[in-house]
Amino acid sequence: MALTQNSLAGFLAVYAQKSLNAFLADMPPRDLFTENFDDSIANGGISVTTRIPTTQYSTLNDLGASGWETAQATASSVTINLATKGHDHAFNVTDWATITPAMLQNLYLPTLAKQTANGVIVTLAQQVTSSYFTSTMTVATSSNVQLNTATGSFAYLNATLTNNEIPEPGRYAIVMPSVWQGLLPYITQTYVYGSPQIVQQNGYGDGNALGRQGVPVLNFSVYQYPRLYGSTKPYGGDYVGSGTGTNDKLVGFAGHKQGLIVAMRSPLDMNTGLIQSYTAVDPTSKVSLQVVVAFDQSKPMWRLGTYVLFGAAAGNSKAIIPIITQST
Repeated sequence: MALTQNSLAGFLAVYAQKSLNAFLADMPPRDLFTENFDDSIANGGISVTTRIPTTQYSTLNDLGASGWETAQATASSVTINLATKGHDHAFNVTDWATITPAMLQNLYLPTLAKQTANGVIVTLAQQVTSSYFTSTMTVATSSNVQLNTATGSFAYLNATLTNNEIPEPGRYAIVMPSVWQGLLPYITQTYVYGSPQIVQQNGYGDGNALGRQGVPVLNFSVYQYPRLYGSTKPYGGDYVGSGTGTNDKLVGFAGHKQGLIVAMRSPLDMNTGLIQSYTAVDPTSKVSLQVVVAFDQSKPMWRLGTYVLFGAAAGNSKAIIPIITQST
């Protein structure tokens, strides 16, 4: 392999940025969630605390007749615990001596970045439980989600969020492919009445954009994601239900960025004789991804990994509607 200790730092700098691009491309747009990102961990601590306003008002106050209103501003705190999570791949000394940088770039690093992105998305989705969020939509099977019926439909999701006074701009839905498949008869009709982009380009802009664009369905931007309930997990890794966050048969969820909170900090680089790392930071979103190359003396093996320092928590309990299936 054409990598030496002298060239390792340059390799990591280049491939960390390439891995970050792959990582971002596999994640839903960051504006779907309330975020607390930073490019530094200075004074950050192991947890991040934010607050959600909870003040309840009565009818409009008459300042002339009643004086000042008696209601005081109140808020509840939400704490997000940070952890360094990701994946690494082991190469024995023979593999490491014969593999090429191009293979690392084109084969191993994109897969590591994708599985790390999967873990972040699943960690967020694990916060979506019927025990926390006040509204839930239950369907017989995931393919039974409709467009416009009294229950079990996107019209129902839309009306429920509106009754909860959740803002209409910025609503989204993340659903299993089977939910998406059930919607196709309704979505493809848009080709007749509106833009051909939905049919020809799957609603994802020109197909070359780094960030994904959801397909518009009523007031929602809809995204497919395969690692909810019923996931086939062809490459292993995380899926909703694999942790302790939920026992719900979650096939999707719809809502607003108020409902889920993600915090991220830039990990400290680890540069010693046996481990080298480089952290790439997206200048716009402050999303950071660390690429690590380490020599594992216990094997001996070389390890190539991608890691992020992040945490997730549920926010406004009225801002997300879990979509639960009754099927086994």
